[in-house]
Amino acid sequence: MRKLVAALIIVAGACAVLYAADPGRAAPDMPGACSADNRTQAGCILLSLGPAEYDHSRPQIVFDHERHVRELGERACADCHAKKTDGTLVFEFPKNTADTAAPDSLTKAWHDSCIGCHAERSNWGQDAGPVTCGECHARDRHSAFVYAPVLPSYYDPLRDTYHGECRNCHKKPALTAENAGELDWKKFYVHKGEVTEPQQLPSGFDYHRHDLHSRTLKDDCGLCHYLSPEKRRALDHAEKKPQCSDWLLEPDPQGIWREEDYAHSRCVNCHFTRKAAGEEKAGPLLCSGCHTHDARTPEQMKDVARSDCEQKEKILITSDNATALAAVPFDHAAHQLRTTSCQECHHKNMQACRECHTPTGDEKGEFVTLAQAYHREQVNRSCVGCHAEQKQKGECAGCHQQLPSTLESKSACTACHSGSLEALQRKRATVPPESLMPPGTKDSLHIGKLGQDYEKVDFKHLQIAKALAAASEKSLLAGHFHTDGMAMCAACHHYSPLEKGKPVPACRTCHDKKDILAAGRPDLLGAYHQQCLGCHQKMGGTEEKMPQTCEGCHARTGT
Repeated sequence: MRKLVAALIIVAGACAVLYAADPGRAAPDMPGACSADNRTQAGCILLSLGPAEYDHSRPQIVFDHERHVRELGERACADCHAKKTDGTLVFEFPKNTADTAAPDSLTKAWHDSCIGCHAERSNWGQDAGPVTCGECHARDRHSAFVYAPVLPSYYDPLRDTYHGECRNCHKKPALTAENAGELDWKKFYVHKGEVTEPQQLPSGFDYHRHDLHSRTLKDDCGLCHYLSPEKRRALDHAEKKPQCSDWLLEPDPQGIWREEDYAHSRCVNCHFTRKAAGEEKAGPLLCSGCHTHDARTPEQMKDVARSDCEQKEKILITSDNATALAAVPFDHAAHQLRTTSCQECHHKNMQACRECHTPTGDEKGEFVTLAQAYHREQVNRSCVGCHAEQKQKGECAGCHQQLPSTLESKSACTACHSGSLEALQRKRATVPPESLMPPGTKDSLHIGKLGQDYEKVDFKHLQIAKALAAASEKSLLAGHFHTDGMAMCAACHHYSPLEKGKPVPACRTCHDKKDILAAGRPDLLGAYHQQCLGCHQKMGGTEEKMPQTCEGCHARTGT
């Protein structure tokens, strides 16, 4: 049987059946159903074609798995999914075909399962799903269905725009429905339409849920984690019980818990088994029970116990590369308090990064080198990527949104690669902002660039500096990296040499003449607006404290 992975596979036929219904009748209300403008609902699955060599003629289907389970009940799971000898379900579909490699066989299997079930329920007078192509293979499921009315014999439905796709089957010259003959919908294929993949909600298996499972299952780690027979024998020989680290360091050869098929097989089947056994806490059986919008923040889980897996709280991260920089001190316990789950960093297993990501890259690490695993900015589970994501938060983004990356990187390497655990205790001393400024610096500055139309802007320099210093003090990340008290000045004075008590060049030194636009720098007016307004927008403050309108900063002349 062809293994169905990543996306479900479906093929479907064209159909010349017409509904005798009111023209323009809207599709029935489907509360909670998947729609074109709602791609993040739990249970919405894109049924797409895997083999690229198929020549198809119908768009893909967005299948509402959640709705089917709610309508049919949990007992119907076995109607769609096969059962193994031990009673657990195999979450592949369809179940009743021995060979789906051939297009005809695959098509027949899907339609026998889906349309066959709908037709059977309809025959028994039960609520049933659609049996015609256009109701499932719709280009826009959010728009209303249009049903063709029964018209006189001179009306040619195959020339109607609604039935335009029928011409894929009824070749020229166009035939009427009466001349088309009976169509075998099991032998037609689907065109891969431009359908957006539904964004499945995360399963939300955070520290809270892990703690809940541990207490409910009485710390029986073997129900979820894997231990090889060799490891079990070694522990038995040493008369030791498996510890947390033993369960985590060996990935299951059948799959990993981050893989969708494996996770569903283990988790959902466990929930079924516990419910069948009459357990009070059996776990959810609906998609929305696990895939939920209600994500907890690290702050909300500060009192939730983190797993003690015999790991050291503070370690030095080293590399096998002899030319590498000094080792990086890492506070594991502190990072646990600022993440929602172990998976935020350990995305496949709980081994050290270097086990998969070698200095030169390896297949088991998808050829991502060790340096890339730690430093890729576009991946939020790398060190640099996670820190970059933190800098997008309002309290940080005001400065970092305009700060040139070249300036940020000047001391970034040595800030991490210190080679000493003592560096974890390093904190920037609190320095009053006024003590950093040159003597005679005014608390407020008056900017009159728009003097003809607006009054001068009262730029509260010292007040703003104190606000930035306070925000920096609250952030542990900033406290570690802002080792120089002048760091908070760099966002505005971004290309100026910064030294305590020394004056800096005025903004107009670089942002004055219009010919500098050719060099990619804004003029003075543009610089003020990019820096000031850009900071206000990124920090998301109120209009009163961080104006984002003209009058918020500039009083018009004569008012």
